[in-house]
Amino acid sequence: MNNFRTRPLPARVLEWIGIWTGIWIAAWMILAPTATAQQGPHSPPPDSLKTSRLSGFVGYVWDVFSSDYAIASGGAVVDATACGAYQRGEGTSIEAGVGYAKDFGAKFGLRGVLGFRKGSFQQSFNCTDPAQILTPNGTSTAITRFVNTIDLSTIWLTLLADVQPFPFPLRVGVGPGVTVAIGQEYSAREEVVTPANAEFLEGGQSRSIGAGSGDGNRIAIAADAEISLPIIAGKSLRLLPSVAVRRYLTSPISWTPFGWTSISLRLGAEYQLWNDDWNRPAVPAVAELPSGRSIPEQPIAPAPPPPSIPLRFSATWKEPGGDTATIQQLRIVRQQILPLLPFIFFDSGSAAIPERYRLQDQAGRQPSEIGGEIAAAIRLHREVLDTIGARLRATPQAQLTITGTAPDAPAAEAIGVATARAAAVAEYLSAAWGIERGRIVISGKVMPDAPTISTSAEGAAENIRAEISSGDPAILAPIVFRDTTMPAATAMIAGTVFPGSDSLLAVELRRESGGAAKRLATRSSGGETIAVEGVVEPPSGQAETAAETIERLELAAITRDQGAGVAPSSGPLYLRTQLRQKVVLEALALFPFGSARLAAKDAEAIRQLRRLVGDSTATATLIGSTDDLGEASGNLQLSRSRATAVADVLNLPKTRTEGLGEAASAAVLRYPEERIYARSVRARIAE
Repeated sequence: MNNFRTRPLPARVLEWIGIWTGIWIAAWMILAPTATAQQGPHSPPPDSLKTSRLSGFVGYVWDVFSSDYAIASGGAVVDATACGAYQRGEGTSIEAGVGYAKDFGAKFGLRGVLGFRKGSFQQSFNCTDPAQILTPNGTSTAITRFVNTIDLSTIWLTLLADVQPFPFPLRVGVGPGVTVAIGQEYSAREEVVTPANAEFLEGGQSRSIGAGSGDGNRIAIAADAEISLPIIAGKSLRLLPSVAVRRYLTSPISWTPFGWTSISLRLGAEYQLWNDDWNRPAVPAVAELPSGRSIPEQPIAPAPPPPSIPLRFSATWKEPGGDTATIQQLRIVRQQILPLLPFIFFDSGSAAIPERYRLQDQAGRQPSEIGGEIAAAIRLHREVLDTIGARLRATPQAQLTITGTAPDAPAAEAIGVATARAAAVAEYLSAAWGIERGRIVISGKVMPDAPTISTSAEGAAENIRAEISSGDPAILAPIVFRDTTMPAATAMIAGTVFPGSDSLLAVELRRESGGAAKRLATRSSGGETIAVEGVVEPPSGQAETAAETIERLELAAITRDQGAGVAPSSGPLYLRTQLRQKVVLEALALFPFGSARLAAKDAEAIRQLRRLVGDSTATATLIGSTDDLGEASGNLQLSRSRATAVADVLNLPKTRTEGLGEAASAAVLRYPEERIYARSVRARIAE
């Protein structure tokens, strides 16, 4: 390096121009044919169809260098090696620039950058100055420090060969650069280092030794490298953060440093340009036969692209058009409070728990066929033993009383059958849930304390049961469960693929949210273009966490020969999902046979609902129903009376009551629990 620096400046400049010109030509010969070979006469560059780029940036620069030259007394440039060692200098600058690039394919392009830089640089070194120092002991020898400062303004031009060697959009550029110093002001001072109390003859421990404008090597040659990461910010706009490194091969300042390196952190933007000339169809010449009929001759324009040529898209939202669509997504949060019916109904003449109850060791082979709004309550009743078992396990101090009844048995055997039914329930809780038998008291009686008064066979079946009671209200408390549903909401994409090609296998919609790619419907249109349509739903789970989300979507062509695709030339599409939430509160109140009187124990679910509603002004809808026993007209009036009774307990300012009679049941009520749950009022409040 020292030998290089001692040669005349013109020789140094010519040598480095030759070196970088050779590197540039070699890169061009290697990369350009590979990039352009993928393009037909009518095909766009694979890199999103873009052929040129305009850019601008600002940056912060840190410089570090060493030198064996320095400014000494009187402003002269002297050889600092006389003081013992090469010295290190550093400085900071700000810069701004603009650039223009031309792409020759997906992986290669050339870019020119013109910039301006302004900064300050400083270098210091120690030296022995025997002539200008007055020390305390009368000698004139001391160690001083020379501090040189340069304020430098330059303009520079760089020509970079851009490559994209990775599958992700990380761009690397290398090339030569030229720097011209347009402003150079320097100053120098000398400071006492040791002895600590020594002074200069003119007084003080610091003195100015020179200032002025620089001269000499005002044109410098450099080698530049840059790494950038384009970030898509719009249809044609990209943010462009980058890191650039410059190595000066000759010096732009008055003395000649070596090892001068600049590191620049830049933030810029890039505007993408593209050219549609590739898509102009070939127009055949037309010749005329003697008969007057026309036939096409060979096309004058080049042949159509081969199957491997990527396809271009133009896509928008069908409604409302443009690149952004908004979907109103409704989330329904439903909370139900259902009374726990503490009865196990038995078949006549049997002490075995019926198979329709869903026990842990059974599969519930006889599910309820009843429909309508009370279906969920009946399904939960079939699991009542497991619900009570789980609550007993969680509450070790709670006790349970099970009383069996047997009006269907002969009088002499009734108590024994009733007790056996209670024992069957106790045995299941002990075996399946590990409840100690000492916590369960069983007994038997002929009839329940509050029997169903119906004289029909269906009414009599409701009295064949085991009744469960507990001194702990939590064991038999209403069942509360909550679920969330999100009805489907969609938007429609309408697009076109150019040109229509036999190589097109499918068009895919690709989501950045991590969802799987979705194949969209395609249909041929005249052989030149292909229309694309597809329904798009919000990503699963995305609307669960935010009131509004925006997702970026892209279309891609999947071709038979290469199985790969490109993004649409019209840019990505955006799907905005706006979330609205609806809260629905529901409760069920049960009534005795033939009665519209709401007992305190049956009103607990309604009281819990009232506490949840609080001061809400929402309207409560109360719908009463009956079982399928008795006259239809009487049941209709009874259902209305039951709805009114619940309205009195709920006591809300806005209430709507309705009676459906037997119409609430969508099927024949086969079992006692189905008839009991049919004798109810369903309360619903939607906010």
